[in-house]
Amino acid sequence: DGKPGFLVEDKSAASIANKLRSIWAAPLAAEQVAVGARRIIEEQYNIDSLNQVLVKLFSAVAYEKRRS
Repeated sequence: DGKPGFLVEDKSAASIANKLRSIWAAPLAAEQVAVGARRIIEEQYNIDSLNQVLVKLFSAVAYEKRRS
């Protein structure tokens, strides 16, 4: 369903077990979820993206400091 992970009921071993059974029964769907999750991690948490965010932040702070 395009989701990058699985949700289970909090503190429920039965819910976790049911999800694991569904993953075991549908390995292709589980692989698709894993691929989607990896894509999100690679896009949002890679060093280049994080560095770009930091540069923008530092630039904004430096700009504001110069103005004051």
